[in-house]
Amino acid sequence: MTEFPVVLVINCGSSSIKFSVLDAASCDCLLNGVAEGINAERASLSLNGGEPVALAQRGYEGALQAIAGALANATSSTAWP
Repeated sequence: MTEFPVVLVINCGSSSIKFSVLDAASCDCLLNGVAEGINAERASLSLNGGEPVALAQRGYEGALQAIAGALANATSSTAWP
């Protein structure tokens, strides 16, 4: 397993969670996303400016679980450096 140092930045607001994964050496953005409409009917998650996907659970816990899942998928994909 190759180590690739990154920084995870999370900004929680009243109805959204924004996040970015940065290369620790260059500060280049590797992945970013936003969970919006938290605790509302239209809670969604979008990655890298893509189309929003409805969240299965509309609260903060569900949004953070979806973000953690997206990060896990990104780290296991071949697109991740």
